[in-house]
Amino acid sequence: MRVRPELLDLRHERLGPPRRLAADPTAHPCDARTAYEMDSRELLEVSSDGDRPGWSIVLFYHSHPSHGAYFSATDKAQALFSHPDSDPEPWYPGVAYVVLSVYERTVRDVKAYAWDAAARDFGEIGVQSEQSKRS
Repeated sequence: MRVRPELLDLRHERLGPPRRLAADPTAHPCDARTAYEMDSRELLEVSSDGDRPGWSIVLFYHSHPSHGAYFSATDKAQALFSHPDSDPEPWYPGVAYVVLSVYERTVRDVKAYAWDAAARDFGEIGVQSEQSKRS
């Protein structure tokens, strides 16, 4: 998969900066450096856009400030939903989850993850960024 920066910037330009979790240790045991929660209205708008003819959601992306580009337990939990009588399933099957490792405003690594139906888990998939081409 090739990730073009202009694609990653599209939603940000249209919707403005993402809303961060409030630093409320009771409601959220983390702060904006360790967690992000997409506004439900933004997610509904993205989903509606993806349902339009000729459009589809191909990826979601987020950064891990001062951490590696791994698919965390929180990332996995938020990407899945559960039915009472079955195993968890992805909210968006076929969509890649791109994670950027960012240290001091510099992207150090980019990895992508997708649902592997046979393994019933998310696995790393290939990603090519402009940064990886220069390396």
